[in-house]
Amino acid sequence: MKVITSLLLSLLVCICSRNSTAQQPDIANQSAADLSKWKLVWQDDFDYPDDQLDTNWIAQNGPSGHILCSRWRENVVISNGILQLINRKEDRGGQEWTSGNIWTK
Repeated sequence: MKVITSLLLSLLVCICSRNSTAQQPDIANQSAADLSKWKLVWQDDFDYPDDQLDTNWIAQNGPSGHILCSRWRENVVISNGILQLINRKEDRGGQEWTSGNIWTK
């Protein structure tokens, strides 16, 4: 039994050490993307008060059947031009976690 345990542990160490030395892609030598063929058609700088978010965005309130959290408008906050989607560990909507979620109109 000790021999089998030792062999399994040795195998596990070999597998883990092999993955830790995996080569990372060299992004330093990659060229920048050519953006000349792209055209910006819409953007939001979130430079307005939080209560105006619903003018351009749709927020979900309630659970979602395929995601392990419920989504609520109060978990979406705009402050100083930054959009925050806040996650909280709280039982609500039949889920253990809540989050913020928005879609464009």
